[in-house]
Amino acid sequence: MQYSEEVFLYYLPQANVEDAFDTEQLLECVGQLKCGQSVHVPIYDFKNHQRCSESFHQVNASDVIILEGILVFHDQCVRNLMNMKIFVDTVKVWPEDRDV
Repeated sequence: MQYSEEVFLYYLPQANVEDAFDTEQLLECVGQLKCGQSVHVPIYDFKNHQRCSESFHQVNASDVIILEGILVFHDQCVRNLMNMKIFVDTVKVWPEDRDV
């Protein structure tokens, strides 16, 4: 099962990006998944820059959980839930480079 850290956004256009994530809910969901329980994760609407208040995805437990995101290693408590951590460093691709 793979899930993006982005689904745990409160509201993206904030001054401090780290505070834009609902880390408590992320910790709760990952903890429940690791215990074999299904969870409901929020849906983030990037067009309106907010969570869809009434909508959730049900995520079922799995033997492998892949959590990805640009700040997924920022919080020590989130890092402590991980059995393995992989960081991929890539070259920045600018939009004009992709159009060539």
